[in-house]
Amino acid sequence: MFNLGFPELLALGGLALLVIGPKQLPEVAKVVARTLNELKRATKDITGTIAQVKTDATSKVNEYMDDITDEVGDVEEDYHNIDEGHQSSHDEPHEEIDDDGQLSLLLDEDTDRS
Repeated sequence: MFNLGFPELLALGGLALLVIGPKQLPEVAKVVARTLNELKRATKDITGTIAQVKTDATSKVNEYMDDITDEVGDVEEDYHNIDEGHQSSHDEPHEEIDDDGQLSLLLDEDTDRS
């Protein structure tokens, strides 16, 4: 966890033995071990919760994207059905989709010139 090797652990143990004393060292070690275990558990719970929230959000976004895609497809289909059934007179404006996908409003006489 802290990337400590055997020499570093031995030095920390010797320092703890001098500072805490031989009688209280086992009790302090138990408290430190319990605290570290609780910290690991709490971290695991938080990580699990975050992963679950991410999964839920991703599924909702995908669901909304599918709904939007379906609606856009329906609108395009309706537009094409209306456009095919529409009999325009010579001077009536009509909508046309350009090569770059933009919708423009043209008069029939404008299209005759091109």
